[in-house]
Amino acid sequence: MRPNRGIQLDELPEVLTAAEVVAYLRGIFGRNAVYDLLNSQRIRNRRVGQKFLIPRCALRDFIECRDEDAGAGAPR
Repeated sequence: MRPNRGIQLDELPEVLTAAEVVAYLRGIFGRNAVYDLLNSQRIRNRRVGQKFLIPRCALRDFIECRDEDAGAGAPR
């Protein structure tokens, strides 16, 4: 998975909002898909009132896990 090519993951804030995650994953996942990932905890997060707060490391874990899944079952 190669998210938003203009921004490196390490350049993002330590804690992201849902809108920042949507912007970073733009072109891979749409807004609704990102919210589904957050609601299902596939991207780890904490809720504060109505807001999602996503640690950058949780986004990194999600991206790395997706990369590993992409290679699963692939012929060698």
